[in-house]
Amino acid sequence: LQDDKNLQQDLTLAELRVRLETSYQLSDYAFSFKGDGLYDEVLNEWVMDIRDLSVATSFGDNTDIKVGRQVLTWGTGELLFLNDLFAKDWQAFFSGREDEYLKAASNSLKISYYPDWLTGVNLDLVYSPEFTPDNYLNGERFSFNGSNNLATGFTADEPNDDEWSARVYGSLSQLEWAMYGYVGYSKSPEAMNTSTMQPAFYRMNAWGASLSQPIAGGLANAEVSYYHSKDDAAGTDPLIPNSQWRGLVGYEHELVSQVTLSGQYYI
Repeated sequence: LQDDKNLQQDLTLAELRVRLETSYQLSDYAFSFKGDGLYDEVLNEWVMDIRDLSVATSFGDNTDIKVGRQVLTWGTGELLFLNDLFAKDWQAFFSGREDEYLKAASNSLKISYYPDWLTGVNLDLVYSPEFTPDNYLNGERFSFNGSNNLATGFTADEPNDDEWSARVYGSLSQLEWAMYGYVGYSKSPEAMNTSTMQPAFYRMNAWGASLSQPIAGGLANAEVSYYHSKDDAAGTDPLIPNSQWRGLVGYEHELVSQVTLSGQYYI
């Protein structure tokens, strides 16, 4: 609606996209592929986006394993992510692409365990050997407020490290519960490098829980998470985000057939 001298062009989305997907089932293994080939006119380049290239199998009756490139998600928020610290594509989201493109893919190993000795309790463990950041806003497609050396575009040095995510979940009658853990880095470069004064990622752990329960003909949910800033545990460095609590409550109810009203409060 208005001109911005920091943008090289007015376009935020102009593309030609083709999707290819297939799956193949052997007796003990399932192979899947899902990829998009597109020409992005904003960046003036061809892009191959592989969203799924994985193999899944089972070990015994209680353990499933999936390895390869895959889209991962959990938590109860709708477009708000407290304990879901898998990569997100915010450029796709704000461009107006389909909602599924908000969830980005990562190269990961996922192990799901369903113990017989603990009925109703399940475990998911995800290991990514290489940190996968968000596709964050960096000035190449959208303008944003910032110092002059950032507003026209920037890149941040990504950590050369791995990351872990875990979820223990189950149900008790109609109540669904989950506990979460994450060891890695902030998914977007929210800190600042003191030597280069460029955005940077910071080390963090996250621990949280969620509940979901039918109430009064609708579905209520609550979620909480604590982000522990490992690079500034004392909270004294202004260039690194402090440790913080995050909380969310939500409720949705079907008003009439095919029409649902929902709301969330996030802090």
